[in-house]
Amino acid sequence: MNWIWICPQFDNGINIAVARLRDMVNQQIFLALTAVHPDGTHVVTPTMLLVGATDPWTGPR
Repeated sequence: MNWIWICPQFDNGINIAVARLRDMVNQQIFLALTAVHPDGTHVVTPTMLLVGATDPWTGPR
């Protein structure tokens, strides 16, 4: 498993944690998201979201 994450903190007091995980065997990519509000309540994605390209962009040649 390969992963990267970022946790920006916004001026309104909300923190968001985003993790991108890649399965090294089948190369599937997942996103996991958590938002923490200033009062300490939080929202977590119920499951990891499978991410896939539906309409890949091809640049000019």
